[in-house]
Amino acid sequence: MAKEKNSFLLYTELIETIEEITNEQAGVLFKHILRYVNDQNPEAPDDLTRLLFIPIKQNLKRDLQKWESIRQRNSANARKRWHASASDRIPKNTKNAVNVNANVNVNEINTLDEFDLKMKQKYGQ
Repeated sequence: MAKEKNSFLLYTELIETIEEITNEQAGVLFKHILRYVNDQNPEAPDDLTRLLFIPIKQNLKRDLQKWESIRQRNSANARKRWHASASDRIPKNTKNAVNVNANVNVNEINTLDEFDLKMKQKYGQ
């Protein structure tokens, strides 16, 4: 795992697998997962742990790649902001600027009866 990363995802769907093994086997698997994510390069103590760990390891690697990609993108964006001046943040092309003008008329209605009356007058019911 990456040195800057201090957490990982363990997916809830894993319960289907865990429910099929004993508590002792689940504990061994969990310890193996923790050793792996802490870069201890563990060797599986038995075949069951090795087999159960394969899909978990694949998910962990996939999540790490995604995290690394996001980390690099965020780092690049932070560098851009750090080196940008205030004028760099002002768009040069304002052709597509949006202006919104809203006129709002508010008629005060105090009761539901007044509301019903206004609606009947407006829609003729």
